[in-house]
Amino acid sequence: MSKKKCLIFLIILIMIVKVFGLTVYSTDVDDELQDNIAEEPSNNNETSQETNDSEEISPQEEPTSNIPEPSSEANTWTTPNSSSSQVEERVNSQSSRREEGDNIEQSTQINGTIPEDSFASTEVKANNNNLKSIEIEGKELEPAFEKNITEYYLVVDLDVDELEVVATAEHVKSTVEITGNTDLVEGENIITIIVTAENGDTKEYKILVTKTDNIDATNANLKNLEVNGFNIFPSFSSKIYNYNLTINKIIKELKITAEAQDEKANIEITGNENLKEGENTISIIVTAQDGITKRTYILNTFISTANVQVTEENKMPAMYAIGILLIIILILGMYLLNRKNYMR
Repeated sequence: MSKKKCLIFLIILIMIVKVFGLTVYSTDVDDELQDNIAEEPSNNNETSQETNDSEEISPQEEPTSNIPEPSSEANTWTTPNSSSSQVEERVNSQSSRREEGDNIEQSTQINGTIPEDSFASTEVKANNNNLKSIEIEGKELEPAFEKNITEYYLVVDLDVDELEVVATAEHVKSTVEITGNTDLVEGENIITIIVTAENGDTKEYKILVTKTDNIDATNANLKNLEVNGFNIFPSFSSKIYNYNLTINKIIKELKITAEAQDEKANIEITGNENLKEGENTISIIVTAQDGITKRTYILNTFISTANVQVTEENKMPAMYAIGILLIIILILGMYLLNRKNYMR
């Protein structure tokens, strides 16, 4: 055999030996791996079996000390072991917290709202302290009742010692207190009616009662009331005691004419001096000839300087136009006069 062929045969032989060796080695490794895998479950089974055996045996062992005693609750046992006590306390605490949470959640789900006592009350109380009516059986008040009028008048005979006053509040939650309607004396008596609203606001109404045996001497009404240059509202009536007046210019005093029904009655006017911008109250007080019975007529006067300024500003263009027109007339007159002289 030639050298070349021997070399080729040797190479082939070496390759066959290597391939066979690798195959045997890989087979051995696979067998070992499978053996290891098969052994691990058996070991685990043995370990778990031993653990189960120990758990089954441990309850059967008799404790040498600290024999457990039943607690007051059914199916609950406690021991002096501190760690067990702490565990039991934690469990109970967690259970109670879960129960409280469940109760709160259940309450919220049922009601759908937050408890009312968690919010401060926001209810707005009524402030209506007006009267709806005042009535006295068999008597007629002057003027006729109106909730914004707080002073009324009445004349009674000497044999009247008490008046039954019925005052009704406008709001159902308002309260009414009446005083001075009993033990009436000769002369002037004042009956007071206090209306208290739900929020505590009060309003006072008065009835001035004159007790006398001479009704003619108690006439304290006006026959006429006028303001020079202005109209009062409403139109005058002897049984209307409040009037309004608006003035659109600066004025310090009004010319007021007041005439009483009884010539022997006395008339006094107050508040008519040094009138100012805004609201002014002028009072016309009539005292009957008995010197006791009185009636007060009120003139609410409002002065607005804003309207005065507007009026003056509106007059300025007209004044300018008149001035220009006068100048034109003057120039035209002078021209005509000069021309006439020139023609001569």
